[in-house]
Formats: sequence, structure tokens, C-alpha cells
Amino acid sequence: MTQSSAAMLDLPPSYTPTHENLDYHPHIHVIVPAASINRITLLWRVKSGKYLFNHTALAQVFRAKVLHGLRQENLCPPHNNPQQWVVDCKHVGTGEKALAYLGRYLYRGVIREQDILHYTDATVTYRYFHAKTKKYRTKTVAGEQFLALLMRHVLPKGFRRTRDYGFLHPCSKKADQVSPTGAAGAGLQAAADSQKTAANIVPPAAEPR
Repeated sequence: MTQSSAAMLDLPPSYTPTHENLDYHPHIHVIVPAASINRITLLWRVKSGKYLFNHTALAQVFRAKVLHGLRQENLCPPHNNPQQWVVDCKHVGTGEKALAYLGRYLYRGVIREQDILHYTDATVTYRYFHAKTKKYRTKTVAGEQFLALLMRHVLPKGFRRTRDYGFLHPCSKKADQVSPTGAAGAGLQAAADSQKTAANIVPPAAEPR
């Protein structure tokens, strides 16, 4: 990720292109554990403090690398591409709430049936939960537009919704080289438990987001 966090090998991100009101809003969520395995010493290293890196600098580097990758594949980025990309970096404590939040994206459909309030031969009316106001809002769109919104949230062939990196990657052998006892073992077990928690999350039926 960055030079200052080069030892942070464990980067299990989840990719989601969904948004609360079905608008197309591609973005990436990355959960970074506050511990890692040092590349050289293979020792378990715990991150101190809440600061990880400069998120403004990360936004610039990430934008440059994405655009560079597109050009290498002979793809033309849009001319109206924003000069500044948004990166929001927060300390989330144990990460349980963050996993629950992402679980609502990963383990449910784009929209629940009960959130489709009304439909005719021409239009569809549905509700969504607005995160800032904490209230429901409704939206009416043409039937063709509603189907287009749904299809935008279907991942293209070859795409995966989530990926694990670092010592959580399926092919990683780093975890096997660390002592299974003491702080290292406890940290690795916590990481494994977090993975199981994320996989078993069932979004509450009362919460549409």
C-alpha cells in the first residue's frame, strides 16, 4: 500500500459497486488489520495508534495507478474524470461494525422485495434508507431504468466480490512460518475468526442497507 506500511501484509478488501439508492457508484472497501507479519523477520507486529497513512496522498497514488493500468490495456479513461478521488480512512476499533456494514452489501441482493413499493406497466417505485438522514426515501423510475439499475450491480464475468491479500491470501505461506503460540498465534486466530465472522454475517431484516 505505502512505504510506511510496507510490513502490513494483511489487506483483506471487499469490492462492491452497489449504493443505497441503486445509483451506479463503484468503490472499494478495504479492511486493514492492525497487525501484520514482518516481511524480513517473520515476526508478528502489532500496529500502535490509530494513524495508518496519509489518505490524501493515497488517493493521488491510487488514481494514478488505476489510470495508468487502463492506458496499458489500451482503454481510454473518460475526459471528465475527476482530478481528485475520494478516500475515507477511519479507525474502526475491533472492526466488528465495519464487517457487519460490509456484510449487508456482500450477502444480500441489490434490493429487497419489500422495498419495491409499487409498480405499473411503465414505472417502479421503491424505497431506500438514506444514511445521513437515517430516514426512508422513495424514488420512482421508468421500468426500463429500474432494470438497468439492477443490471449495473451484476458483476461482470471474471470479477470477484471479495479478495484477500497478505497472510490471509489462500496461497500465502507466511502464516505457517509464524509460531502458532503466543501473540502471533493469538493474532492469526483473531484474523481467522474475523474471516469466519464476515462469512457468516446475515443482514438484519429490518435494515435495508
